[in-house]
Amino acid sequence: MKKLFSSFLAAAVAATAFAGLSITASAEDTKCGVLIHISGAENDTELTAASSTIADAGISFDSDTKTIFFEKDTELLGLPNHYGAAFVCTNGSKDVLDTGLTINIPSGITVTCDNRTVSGLEYAYGIYLNRTGDVKVTGGGTLELQCRTDADPDKKQNQDGYCITSYQKGYTLTVDGATFKASGIYGFYNDGNDNDGKIKVTNGGVAELSGTVAAIKGSSAINYGTGATFKAGESADAATKVDALNETAKFVRITTAGTPTGIRIGGEDIYRHNPIWKKDGVTAAYNESTNTLTLSGTGTISGLSGEDTIGCGAAIYAGKSLNIVVEKDADITLKAGPGSGGWNFGLYIYAGDPGDASMTIGGEGKLTVINDYNDNDSVAISPYSTDGKYEKYDLTIKDSVSVTAKCGKQGIRVARGGAGKMRITDKASLTVEQAEQAIHGHLNKEDIYGGKSFAGSMNNGEWDFDKSFTEVASLSIAPATSASYTEDTTGAFVGSDNATGFITTVTAKGNLVIQSIKWNVTSGTETKPLTPQGEKPIITLADGANAVFKVIVSGLKDENAKAVAVVE
Repeated sequence: MKKLFSSFLAAAVAATAFAGLSITASAEDTKCGVLIHISGAENDTELTAASSTIADAGISFDSDTKTIFFEKDTELLGLPNHYGAAFVCTNGSKDVLDTGLTINIPSGITVTCDNRTVSGLEYAYGIYLNRTGDVKVTGGGTLELQCRTDADPDKKQNQDGYCITSYQKGYTLTVDGATFKASGIYGFYNDGNDNDGKIKVTNGGVAELSGTVAAIKGSSAINYGTGATFKAGESADAATKVDALNETAKFVRITTAGTPTGIRIGGEDIYRHNPIWKKDGVTAAYNESTNTLTLSGTGTISGLSGEDTIGCGAAIYAGKSLNIVVEKDADITLKAGPGSGGWNFGLYIYAGDPGDASMTIGGEGKLTVINDYNDNDSVAISPYSTDGKYEKYDLTIKDSVSVTAKCGKQGIRVARGGAGKMRITDKASLTVEQAEQAIHGHLNKEDIYGGKSFAGSMNNGEWDFDKSFTEVASLSIAPATSASYTEDTTGAFVGSDNATGFITTVTAKGNLVIQSIKWNVTSGTETKPLTPQGEKPIITLADGANAVFKVIVSGLKDENAKAVAVVE
């Protein structure tokens, strides 16, 4: 048996730390902070390393990265002691720093700041870069600033109401994959001095600037890279596409190109800068480093309603291999669109030659994939590659996810050069309904059973591996145990003392704590649970480690007996 003691070592280290180790924050840890005023709050709020969250508002601050995070739609008010600015960087005592600030707003979240109601302002700025240093707006969400739109009658026209500006310090506001909206007398102001503020729009970012005099002053101070498009006009509704920025327009929209990830959700490309799709109660978040798409919430993702030559109507499409995780308590439905040329899918991966189209579906939630079309190439779930030499399983369903595929033609098509393989492991379950062919592809018994922990049925009967899967219209595969591991139980061996034994090897997937183990033992047509007597030791296994159990059933002498282990 392979023994690993990493978990016990970690416990010992933790005990030592609690016993004699104390950690205190240095003065430098609390040096950087950010000052805001939430609408409805009596006072300004300063977030620092020592006081880094406003739990009810879903706002937090990381002083190491100088990043303020917003988890909910938020209304801010301008800070009256700082020219009405929405954000001010501080040193923990409300003294101003210009160390830089990142504003992280997730996709689907909007943060607004209105300083038009702040009285006594000689100058009104939405973001005054002299009070922050360089600012980066990121995360895929929206930051909207509303500044004074009428000049102070006692001052010269256009002297205040600059939504974005800097004075003689040359700081930059970067809109990175987010949407930024600014309105005032000028949305952005730079009088031509290189030391005044600048705007940079990158990675699919969108900047909408509007002003009662002009949307921008100083177009040369705006950096938008290649692939940007512009709209300009007297208003957002009247804006039309233009070839370059227009300093006389009262509305300007800059839209930059993003880098696609090869994943499409609901017919929409997912980009690196904003890898989150959120709509109708469902969130789909893509992590490119792990190639994992995590689904959460309850609701439906639908494919395009019109012709889709790229994703063939798939609610989720990938041009490469993909890991899908359905989070606990999630209940997600994927619904196919009409596709193109009789090809339509609910969940679809297509990889060329050579190409890895392997698909993994895991997690603890529920995923239903529906294709209501009845064309020859209508499929609910399909990982498809033209490379017939690829040796991975095309489709793996694992963990405790529950997957249902509904389609009039084919429930699941696993195709790699004309044939593919699939497996179901752990506590996962699969149901295919209403299909002419439940599964189209090459399958063997071991491909279905995976870790040998599963029982299943076809058409309410037992498995019949002499029958082609293409002849089966409905199929259900469900776990026979509650095991969360890969196990292998040997065939029975019979002793001379009227006893039958089994050896079970449990291999951990992730860290596994075995609190109990029992066996369901079948002899002939009778199955009985068997629980070991005596003390039940708790066994901790690290990922990949294994434990070997030998069980003897007294009074049973049957070399054909079978046992399935249940580990909890």
